[in-house]
Amino acid sequence: MKKYYKELMIMRGICVLLVIFGHLLEQTNRTGMNLIMRDVIYSFHMPAFFCLSGFFSSKVLNFSNRHSTAEFIRNRALRVLVPYFSMGIVYIPFRLLLKSLARTQFRIENVLLMFVGINPDGALWFLYALFIFSLVAALFVRKKNIKIVLILSFLISVIISQIPDPIIMMKNYLYNPFFYFLGIYIFQNFEKLKPAILSNKVLIGCLLTFVILNYCDIALGFSRLSVFCTLAGILLTYQLSSLICTHAHGAVVRAFEIVGAQAMAIYIFSEPIKVIMRFIILQKLNISFWIGLPCIALITIVVSMAISKFIISKSRILSFLFLGESLGAEKKDRLPS
Repeated sequence: MKKYYKELMIMRGICVLLVIFGHLLEQTNRTGMNLIMRDVIYSFHMPAFFCLSGFFSSKVLNFSNRHSTAEFIRNRALRVLVPYFSMGIVYIPFRLLLKSLARTQFRIENVLLMFVGINPDGALWFLYALFIFSLVAALFVRKKNIKIVLILSFLISVIISQIPDPIIMMKNYLYNPFFYFLGIYIFQNFEKLKPAILSNKVLIGCLLTFVILNYCDIALGFSRLSVFCTLAGILLTYQLSSLICTHAHGAVVRAFEIVGAQAMAIYIFSEPIKVIMRFIILQKLNISFWIGLPCIALITIVVSMAISKFIISKSRILSFLFLGESLGAEKKDRLPS
């Protein structure tokens, strides 16, 4: 029976909240405090998701035959690529219908770009990248070479961070693999590393690193140490998750667990809901941004989970297409791992 890591489920919940807030900040006026908050969130939130996904993919270290490798790749393709393409296709009419509300225009001839990771629903690049990283891990990463893979991927991340304005595809697919492989490595050493990660010294060090390097990036334009800023952000998120797990009210803990368990559904369905709610709340109702932002985020999360529970989960075919659930499996809350 698989061990349940409550603090990591809470961390998933925190990360998906950061995704929602980060995208809302990205899609509004990128000035002043909006821009600062956006840059701080974007400095670590997606690498944190990759790290979590790597943590729960650590079984690749023990693959010893082609069957195990092929089965893992097949399951991962069904889990993340099927929803990636399904939601991308469904999102096309939505993009065309509401093109006046979008920051970037979509042309129907660009649909084939989905096969290289450029989805009509731009947020879904994560699923495509996750499959690529999983494929590399399944084929090449084992216990005997995980440290070498970690070092090489770290060096690539450092090199990418030296480029002032890297192409977004370059950052998505070359900067992030290190954090996925880091998650794999952490899993096999988790019980040894956990006390150190939760120590006050690490907490203070991560906090100082995170604040100083974000200041250097945002205020001074110096981002060459962004890998360390990202690592600090991931560790701080885990420390916050552990704090919530052990000290927060039971209802708060349960709320984060539910959001974490439904992270896949929220991630898949949130984008169109955010666009509509942003238009209604910020433009039509003219509600203040800082009041409207949490309202949009809350509505997006609740509606996404409702769609998953009351519509998608009622059909095994829809669950397969949009959540990557096996057609023969019982329904259960899952996150891409």
